[in-house]
Amino acid sequence: MSGTTTPRLALPYIAVGQAQKELAHSQGLNRLDA
Repeated sequence: MSGTTTPRLALPYIAVGQAQKELAHSQGLNRLDA
């Protein structure tokens, strides 16, 4: 994953370090953006 937004829909990722919550959130965004 690169950047701070998803490639197609420009959905924002959560900042790293928020108790691992960014992983599930970012994975969900990647699925929506696929």
